[in-house]
Amino acid sequence: MGWMGRRTASDGNSAAYERLPDDGEDRPAIRSQPGRSFVSTAKRYLVIITVFAFVALVISVVVPKRPDVRYVCTMFDGVHLDRSHAPYFYVSFKTFARVSNPNFYRIGLLQVDVDIVHWDDKIAQSSMEPRGFSARSTSVELIRTNASDFSASALQSLWKDMQDGIVTIELRGKARARVFAHEWRYTIANEYVHLNLSSWDVPSSSTREPCPPVDYKPTL
Repeated sequence: MGWMGRRTASDGNSAAYERLPDDGEDRPAIRSQPGRSFVSTAKRYLVIITVFAFVALVISVVVPKRPDVRYVCTMFDGVHLDRSHAPYFYVSFKTFARVSNPNFYRIGLLQVDVDIVHWDDKIAQSSMEPRGFSARSTSVELIRTNASDFSASALQSLWKDMQDGIVTIELRGKARARVFAHEWRYTIANEYVHLNLSSWDVPSSSTREPCPPVDYKPTL
């Protein structure tokens, strides 16, 4: 390799040369700054995560997960006097439904209706008030039913069953849930429940859970 240099002034009149590297020689590499490289990488990953989260949010809104509404049990809640009108008493039931919201945002349950039928006679109808359910939550809801509008045949057969200590009723329920523009309908059909009037904590024949369920939290 040749010698390249430039002349510099030194003590006296003597000339001195400062060596400069040839084009063929390796020049010292410019060292990268670790802090600047880390910030650049972090920004790149932040953009990727933000885009992914936005796409996931759009998909969850456009295609939300179906809420789960299931019948749990029904229990007898006593015979109560009602002097305001004939037949001067009503029969009270408690129906429990378990509602699960798998989405990560609040949903609205529009309505839960329960018809109670005894020997083909509709003896009661009740509805749960529309309400919202928190994100990723599961709760047991209570639907109270007071049966008082009996036909003559329903009253006679119901009274006979009460004397035997067991009342067999049929539940016909329906519900509606809504998430943004999506709406689902649920049906409970031909759900037969045998109510033991002498032991109210006995679970019905259609479920192995105790009634009310252990995860039911009464609203204060």
